[in-house]
Amino acid sequence: MNISGTWKGNQVGRHFVWLGQRALGCAGLHHLIDFKLILCCDYGLDAELVSSTIGAPIISVEHRSGVRESWSNFDLDRLFVGEMASRIHTALLNHIEKLYFVAYCSTPGFENLALEKQPD
Repeated sequence: MNISGTWKGNQVGRHFVWLGQRALGCAGLHHLIDFKLILCCDYGLDAELVSSTIGAPIISVEHRSGVRESWSNFDLDRLFVGEMASRIHTALLNHIEKLYFVAYCSTPGFENLALEKQPD
């Protein structure tokens, strides 16, 4: 039985958003999951390659700030404030199909985003 093939078949037509410290974290999953957006902390030398390989734009704390740090899960909440939060909302609202999140972890900012009223 090919579990990955069965799982992938069940995901046909679904679109996903990656939320994790590193963009590279979703690279191995793109064969199974159709990522439409990558939300992360880092923006290293691999970021553009990951984005072009997967075909999904990246919104990154590091890209915005220009500062490399030793990121933690806590830092993901920086995505959900200010200009980056506006970019995320725009990207999510402009996507016609329903989006599912693959989250490396849960944070208060991500939970608040999930609790916002969804369109019917």
